[in-house]
Amino acid sequence: EGPFRQLTPDPFTRPTPKLNGGKALARNRRQLPIRRVELFEYVHCRAMLTLRRIRHACLSLLLLLAWAPSEVWAQPAADTGEWFALFAQGDLDRLHANSPNLRWWFDGHLRLLDDTGGYNQSILRPGVGVKITERATAWVGYALIHTNPLSGMEFNEHRVWQQITWSNTHGPWTLALRSRLEQRFVETGDDLGWRFRQLVRVQRSLAAFPRWSLIAWDEAFFHLNDTDWGAQAGFDQSRAFAGFGFTRDPDAKGRVEFGYLNQTIDVPSGNDRTHHLLSINFYF
Repeated sequence: EGPFRQLTPDPFTRPTPKLNGGKALARNRRQLPIRRVELFEYVHCRAMLTLRRIRHACLSLLLLLAWAPSEVWAQPAADTGEWFALFAQGDLDRLHANSPNLRWWFDGHLRLLDDTGGYNQSILRPGVGVKITERATAWVGYALIHTNPLSGMEFNEHRVWQQITWSNTHGPWTLALRSRLEQRFVETGDDLGWRFRQLVRVQRSLAAFPRWSLIAWDEAFFHLNDTDWGAQAGFDQSRAFAGFGFTRDPDAKGRVEFGYLNQTIDVPSGNDRTHHLLSINFYF
């Protein structure tokens, strides 16, 4: 502090010389080295003060993080596995010639997770639909789900579902949307659970390799009410996929899609779960 009390005038302001026969100018030139020393001391002290403040701030942050609750550091539980699925749909005009807009739907799933010792879940989901436009179809159906959870007994779930699918192709790009509403009856509780799902899918065919395509999609799930079997209104889970599609005939419906699937599940009573999955889907 001592040297700065003597800094008069300001060390950053160079004194204006007075032309008084050259004597004042010479005197100011003799004082300039001294002011350079004072300026150096001033800058040095300011730098040390700034470093001291930074050090105190870092120590305070470390103390704050050390006393933070354990939930701040909670990491989502992770698991790996494989999901296999079969999707098929077609027209019902062969069964009812007067209703060419009727369609049928079926998908089946087998899901394996390491933490469950292999088998985790299976799904059978049939349905029927009617074409609204050339690009959109409305569906209704039923699903039977058998689940082997990470803890507890195995159980069945019955679902009634309604959905609207829409797709459009422009050049090598195909955009598809699926909005699904589910009514869930789970054997472990008495309440009826409502859930909404929204899927967005993008596919790009490869001109150099016409049998191959790049595929990415994401589906978000939302509980619409609380239930006595564990559902809580709000975000439930998300599934994000990135991979490839292959078909033996570019003009045929049959194809296989494989790639990486990330599933993130919101667990209100504990840590969220993340599943890193190999996904293989067959379409007919």
